[in-house]
Amino acid sequence: MGCNSSAIITLERLPPASTFRDNRRTPQSNPSRYQNQKRMPTTYRFLGAVYKAQWISRNRDIACKVISIQPTQMHLFQSFQRELAAYNELSGAYILKLYGYALNKPKSVTDEMQCALIMEYMSRGSLSTVIKGNEKLSLSCKLDMAWHIASGMRKLHDRKMIHRDIRPDNVLINKYYTAKIGDMGIARDLRNPGQYMTTVGCQPYMPPEFYTENYDQSLDVFTFGLTLYYLFVEKNHLFHEPTRKILLPEESPVFDELIRYCVHDDQDQRPSALELETTFITYKRVFEKHIRVHHQNYEQQSVQVKNHIFQEFYKSFHPKASAALKEKFPKASSRAQIIIDPDGVKQLLLMLLQAATQEE
Repeated sequence: MGCNSSAIITLERLPPASTFRDNRRTPQSNPSRYQNQKRMPTTYRFLGAVYKAQWISRNRDIACKVISIQPTQMHLFQSFQRELAAYNELSGAYILKLYGYALNKPKSVTDEMQCALIMEYMSRGSLSTVIKGNEKLSLSCKLDMAWHIASGMRKLHDRKMIHRDIRPDNVLINKYYTAKIGDMGIARDLRNPGQYMTTVGCQPYMPPEFYTENYDQSLDVFTFGLTLYYLFVEKNHLFHEPTRKILLPEESPVFDELIRYCVHDDQDQRPSALELETTFITYKRVFEKHIRVHHQNYEQQSVQVKNHIFQEFYKSFHPKASAALKEKFPKASSRAQIIIDPDGVKQLLLMLLQAATQEE
């Protein structure tokens, strides 16, 4: 979350909140409801410092993102409004939850404005923090995380939105290793013609079309592909700044072809968020069946043994699954507006499971 400082503050120090009329769904919060804020390491912030706090009435740990805005920085208030609007549009198991906000409008044109977003607390921090940590994750755990992020991205895209900054620093992990997409500060609503394309984003993660400001939801697929690379390889990709080229110097132990499919220079060749979500849930469900049948003591094994089991499964299952998925998503791209209702997704998954496991 925020900085390396361990300074303690309380939300009571924020001036009393005033009405934020542009928002009708997210409740405005009274700062006195929260206490004992501790500034957190830099993991889920785009602008502002993020603090750990406690929601007193619910005895729940929360994250509080506080943005201080000088009179000459009103563009930061616009970013706050965009982030609030984006969270308003979204809800789902793999999107960071927003509980409320606090806002102090300045009394004069020379006073500082303070805004706060009250968000779900993710105890393990960002995906970057988790991968850099001492604890090694199994490939099956990483598969779960890949599915979570793809599901959150699919939810975004269903709402005609682009996140524009999906990367390890903006994916948050809770104590159960559930991954959620956060930091909606530069998300863009495709339905709003007033939101023009801009070159706002983390350049080492951006696809070629980003620099021409002619991008769409396939940009998220590209940044997701680089996030997958980091998740499975546990190393950053390379970015050649003079040419703005992105390189993947190592091969991922699993899903390498899919990762490179995601980061294709031609945005029409990238998969859709729905295809990615369906891919990961298919592998997850079939692997769960595989260990129930063949490895009943899987959970008691070391990470090294778990990874060996998964890789052997992957080698056997991947050709069948890849063929089945390509049949269901012929020439699928994230530019194509593929609309399938939830029941249709379930039916598609069942068909893929049946096709891919008929020899299991």
